[in-house]
Amino acid sequence: NWVLGVVWNGAGAGGGDWSAGASWVGGAVPTGTETAVFNATSNGLNDPAGGVFVIPGSLIVQNTYTDNAAAITGTITVTDDVNFGGAAFNVTGTLIISGTGTSKFTGASVLTGGGTVRFNSPTTTTVNIQSAATTLAVALEIGDATNGTALTLGTANELDVTSLQVGNAAQAASLDTGANDATVDVHGGVTFLST
Repeated sequence: NWVLGVVWNGAGAGGGDWSAGASWVGGAVPTGTETAVFNATSNGLNDPAGGVFVIPGSLIVQNTYTDNAAAITGTITVTDDVNFGGAAFNVTGTLIISGTGTSKFTGASVLTGGGTVRFNSPTTTTVNIQSAATTLAVALEIGDATNGTALTLGTANELDVTSLQVGNAAQAASLDTGANDATVDVHGGVTFLST
């Protein structure tokens, strides 16, 4: 049983600091060619020291990851795509996903905490909600002041978020429900901004 990528161990000598090698199996922080992995062996505080951390590669949260008691209260930037494989992940801060490929939420993936998930790819990105059991109890933002992201929902399942912002004052962005006509449920404010 092996994992491609660098596995989080958080409870080690790194003390939950994302930028400390001791917080990762093997003693080194993931590089741009590696994937950060949260799985059954991952435990301990998972919050970036200083409030900001960049994962230069991709992020996988496997369905075996269960230690989500500590919230990400700072900002985590993933410069590639994410794959939440049916696990719960607590985000009270901001998770920024900059990948241009496909990010996936499979099984009973849950993002809790009421924080923000921002897709800010410089071009376009696809999000596949591959299970009706997926819940995103977060604010969803598409695009930022630098990138006018075009986000496409790649599956027919429902996107359920606490609030939705598409674009901002500096860049237009778009949300496409895709060929499968995915449903978008927003339980708070909806904002469409463009230049």
